[in-house]
Amino acid sequence: DLESFGPSIEQMLETVQQGEMDVEMQVQALRLWCTYHGRQKQPQQVLLHADQLLELSGNDAVAMRSRGLALVMLQRYQEALEALQRADDLQPAEGPEAQRVAQAVAICRKKLGGKTDVNGYALAANVAADDPKSPAKGNYPKTPHLPF
Repeated sequence: DLESFGPSIEQMLETVQQGEMDVEMQVQALRLWCTYHGRQKQPQQVLLHADQLLELSGNDAVAMRSRGLALVMLQRYQEALEALQRADDLQPAEGPEAQRVAQAVAICRKKLGGKTDVNGYALAANVAADDPKSPAKGNYPKTPHLPF
């Protein structure tokens, strides 16, 4: 349980901010801090530390994934999908983290109207809602034409 480590994490963050750790230790501390704030449902703090992590280690999958999940909490769906796609390109999530990412992507797809790119990530709906040929409408027949 990360809550029990709160004071230790805060001390580690102070050390990171003062530059008293080598870069690899700073990266590990900021990853932990992103996870801690994510579990505490504090998306603004996650963004702050994910951005710090990206400054230290430009292509960090954990930072991009944390950033994407935080952006979903803030209802910034298009930005979230871009961050989650970049994280997946860097290093696909595994285990329970992969399930959280899949749920976040599904939420974003739904909120953005269901239109996706070639990788299955949602794109902002830029088609009129009343367009009958819009992919966001589904363009499916009203009655099933299959024998079962």
